[in-house]
Amino acid sequence: LLTGDFFVTPPRIVLDLEASLRGIPAARAGEAVDRFFASVKPDVLSIGSGEFKAALNAALRAGDV
Repeated sequence: LLTGDFFVTPPRIVLDLEASLRGIPAARAGEAVDRFFASVKPDVLSIGSGEFKAALNAALRAGDV
């Protein structure tokens, strides 16, 4: 579950990103985020795939997923 204050267009992008990560091994999550951003090209205010990957990797390291 991805949570936070996201300013994206269309609004369901975060839900779609989350769905694209289901079933993906943790070791491949970063490349899955890159593929998602490359294929969807969302309008995201001030963040991109790198920030999502960093947050996801931090959560994986902390065991929060």
